[in-house]
Amino acid sequence: MSSLRAALRLLCASLLGHALAPGALAADVTATIEEGVLVVRDGERLFCRYLHTDSSTPCLYPLLDPGGVAVTRGYPMEELAGESADHPHHRSVWFAHGAVNGHDFWHPAETTIRHAGFELIGDDGRGGALVISRNEWRASAGELICVERRTMRFASGPAGRTIDFDIELGSDEHDLLFGDTKEGTFAIRLAPGLRIEGELATGESVNSAGDENGACWGKRASWVAYRGEVSEHACTVAIFDHPDNVNHPTWWHARKYGLFAANPFGVHDFEKLPPGTGDRRVARGERIAFRYRVLVATGKAQPEALAGASLRYLDSSPVQRSPLAGAGEVELVRDGFLFTEGPAWVPTTSSLLFSDIPANRIYELDAAGEIKVFREPSHYANGLLVDELGTLWACEHGGRRVSRSTLGADDPKTLAHEFGGARLNSPNDLVLRDDGQLYFTDPPYGLLGKPSELGANHVFRRTPSGELFVVYRGAEGSRPNGIRLSPRQDWLYVAFTSKGVVRRFPVALDGTTGKGEVFVETSGGPDGMAVDRDGNLYVAAKAGVEIFSPGGQRWGVIEVPEKPANCAFGGSDARTLFVTARKGLYRVRLPVPGLFR
Repeated sequence: MSSLRAALRLLCASLLGHALAPGALAADVTATIEEGVLVVRDGERLFCRYLHTDSSTPCLYPLLDPGGVAVTRGYPMEELAGESADHPHHRSVWFAHGAVNGHDFWHPAETTIRHAGFELIGDDGRGGALVISRNEWRASAGELICVERRTMRFASGPAGRTIDFDIELGSDEHDLLFGDTKEGTFAIRLAPGLRIEGELATGESVNSAGDENGACWGKRASWVAYRGEVSEHACTVAIFDHPDNVNHPTWWHARKYGLFAANPFGVHDFEKLPPGTGDRRVARGERIAFRYRVLVATGKAQPEALAGASLRYLDSSPVQRSPLAGAGEVELVRDGFLFTEGPAWVPTTSSLLFSDIPANRIYELDAAGEIKVFREPSHYANGLLVDELGTLWACEHGGRRVSRSTLGADDPKTLAHEFGGARLNSPNDLVLRDDGQLYFTDPPYGLLGKPSELGANHVFRRTPSGELFVVYRGAEGSRPNGIRLSPRQDWLYVAFTSKGVVRRFPVALDGTTGKGEVFVETSGGPDGMAVDRDGNLYVAAKAGVEIFSPGGQRWGVIEVPEKPANCAFGGSDARTLFVTARKGLYRVRLPVPGLFR
């Protein structure tokens, strides 16, 4: 993956004169209040206006490309020749959702997203403008549903104009439920010339997966771009979805008539799954965050250049923060178990699943804080994983298999149980890539002294079609255990308990792995692991939960009263680390949000 990034940067640098060729920033971008409206300028030229005082939904309008051409529709802000008057809730560039605690903010006939003030209007120290605003999402009777903090950074250069959005929503009064609907969420309604169909249409769309035009609708992708001509002026408009976002890569509500929206919740509509599959709960006092970049460039950008622009967006992340600065106290949730393992967060129900291997049970810590038996027998399940579609994946010692089932089912189906005609040892832990490829460890712990049919311990990769490939093969004394992927899924981490180390394996775009290397040495007996959004690795080991930076430096340790076996991030804001430690379940609040799987 790192070699791909380098290649793309070289490719983009070679595109001299291309709309997306990287370069130094041009004139400073400024933001000021003019006649009650926030106006953003690129030098002396208009960039956009932020309309926040006279509508039910704050929006950016007009949005202009570097050549001064408006790339978004005028209606309903103003009526322009050649434009359609459909969908009056489509307001240029805006953020809203069609189901928040049952209220429709996408069609705001009886709701409003009300501007509540600016925290900051200034510069970002890098030649761009920085604006932080506050909004209140209110129902028809004025009831406050949630509050929003919206950070916008406006920048300009030879690569085009960009706007980075960092949006946080939450409530200190009640839980929030973002409902499963295609009506949302971060959206742009384009000018007629950029449409694929309709009067004046000259546009075409493409996404990061290579889909084009109508095939982009309902698909998951890291970005979507529309390219075409407005008033005989070629331009490109793109939205990039950040890996930190819920359900990245997101689904896209991308229409031929000029609407395209990143929507992380509409699983029912996009995947044809049961209603509510994409619901996301946010507990009272916690926050849900969204990060997007909008790119507006002159010329029709090619997919290779857009891929390079996406990587530059990821590389512009903030300076890494300490994962222990401001950490809370370790809290016992409950003890009295036999041996806890396999914690896995369930975003759709705001609950945690975890295994008690000797008890042959999977338990659930529900949103109300109650612990109950979720599945019995569990076939002595160890590692667990729940994906964004509500599917439970499990490593079963008893069945010597990897299984999969819906959350409500009691009859998990076998995904892997043999290799080369021999039974697996006892699958232990697992991690899932965004493309459906599964990696799992297969040590002998569950054999309980029985001989291994394989005669070795392995780390396997399973493709969506069911094929197994060897990532690692070791002697019977080796103990591959916990397993995790880096945030960009270009490194596979595997804990080797008997050696006291974590090894990492490079992962190519197609999921294949290269030769492993020792990444870090631990205090001993490394087991289960977790990864946060900054790429830090959390390792359950002899000293506690040890934390290592993406470069392998040790940040420190979270001490736990019992020796931990595994850990996983959870909570609506992904800032709670749950730790399974022998007979207890513990948790601790941390400053850096983590990855759920």
